[in-house]
Amino acid sequence: MKNLQTIDLFAGAGGLSYGFLQSKKCEVKLAVEFDKNAQLTYKENHPYVDMLDDINTIDFKKLRVEYNNVDLIIGGPPCQGFSNANRQRNYIISPKNQLVKKYIEAVDTLNPNIFVMENVKTIASDKHKFIYSKNDESTIQKLNVELHEENILIGSAPLHPEIFLNFITENADNFNTDFLLPDNIDSIYKQLMKKSSSEETFTEYFDKKISSIKRILAKWTIDEQAFWHNSYAQINRRLYLALTVEDTDVNFDMVKTCLEIITETNKTLKRASDITHYKLNYNNLRYENNSIYFSAKSYNIIEFIEKKFTKKGYSIVSGIMNAADFGVPQLRERFIMIGIKTTILQKELTMPSPSFSKDQYITIGDAILDLQELSPTTKLDDYKPIKRKTPAMKTTKYLDWIADSDTIFNHITTATRETAIKRFKVLKQGQNFHSLADDLKTTYTSPEKTQNTIYKRLEIDKPSDTVVNVRKSMWIHPNLDRAISIREAARLQSFPDSFVFHGKKDAQYQQIGNAVPPILGKAIADHILNVIDTSN
Repeated sequence: MKNLQTIDLFAGAGGLSYGFLQSKKCEVKLAVEFDKNAQLTYKENHPYVDMLDDINTIDFKKLRVEYNNVDLIIGGPPCQGFSNANRQRNYIISPKNQLVKKYIEAVDTLNPNIFVMENVKTIASDKHKFIYSKNDESTIQKLNVELHEENILIGSAPLHPEIFLNFITENADNFNTDFLLPDNIDSIYKQLMKKSSSEETFTEYFDKKISSIKRILAKWTIDEQAFWHNSYAQINRRLYLALTVEDTDVNFDMVKTCLEIITETNKTLKRASDITHYKLNYNNLRYENNSIYFSAKSYNIIEFIEKKFTKKGYSIVSGIMNAADFGVPQLRERFIMIGIKTTILQKELTMPSPSFSKDQYITIGDAILDLQELSPTTKLDDYKPIKRKTPAMKTTKYLDWIADSDTIFNHITTATRETAIKRFKVLKQGQNFHSLADDLKTTYTSPEKTQNTIYKRLEIDKPSDTVVNVRKSMWIHPNLDRAISIREAARLQSFPDSFVFHGKKDAQYQQIGNAVPPILGKAIADHILNVIDTSN
């Protein structure tokens, strides 16, 4: 059998690619990744793979000519669906939704024999619905995808909701965003609100930002903007007067009120512009409960993909895979979809079966304790790979996989401040931030809202929780009073010691947290190879 010619979309640091390569039957020809640090890491570990950055600029028809006969497309496109729960977002439709559609476009155009899509485990749930648009109309109808009624929040209307409704109705087909304020006015307002509990800190911050606010407002020619000119012009002029007084103190209450109205109004207008941008099918635009809503229909993206590619001759299965079930020392559940052309299947397509039972799970101790005697670096400028004095004792199958180099790369950890050290010293294995005494929680504004994974001391005899950016979470070594290193985090994700990461510390931790564990990738690859016709 020839190697499967593979393209990796949204490749990240290359965990999925690495896993598929370990099957010895795949050859990655091209990877697409936007993040510059992840690109550096990918190129370091996959030097013979072509790299493109922005998937939005790729002409897949040209790509099909350049990379003729693509056998396999893999990748994990970001996906957020839409949410009425978060009023702070500046959009109705997440821009990341378009990345899922780019993945679909790639499979549709390149027409590989096999595709694998990895994603968050909730992608098939109601949390990841897509709003029905005019662009989807013909395809959705042909595929008979189920549609659901939705009431969708645009945003609040602090003043004159009738102006909002009329303006959105008149401009829904051709929203011109020139009237919107720059994004930085929102961030300035948010900071002012954070500091408003203390007049002293508010005044200090305000004094620093007053010139920025003036510059923003000076560029915002309100008299030329149809929407803002009438009643909202009063707000702007009040704010302008409040900022430009010469002989009296600034009226902070007036500033806060005016900024709140302007930023909330601006945010609602920005969200409303999605109606035009994404050509949404909507009706019943209305004002209720102090907010602007419209009605629309939604559909589930997984149902859409399954129906679209089943019609194109693929057999498709999908489900949740837990990385721990396949030999990764981590409880990481991810959604996996596998599509294979029925013409090359020699067995019924199913999801991969777990190879480890719960009592066989690889533990944190299995993964990292042999590194315990090696002191990590805390400053990137001082970083040097560590040469083992004696070869690793490969006492388990996992160490046989992971300890593939006598040189340890990226054994780097975050510098620890005095407050963090005090917390480290009192926390026992399995405990977290909520186990601390109240006097050790004072640096957090709302300690009760802190997640259970923050300041967690890892347990030797269990798999870890889902690895995210463990630098931000401040995960603590099971036996030592320090945060776990980049290399230790990589081992929890099943990256072998020879796999080198690039970028600043936070970027390296983030790449690891975003990655597909290579061992999980290999399990998927091996399963695919077991069900297809490999005679050609």
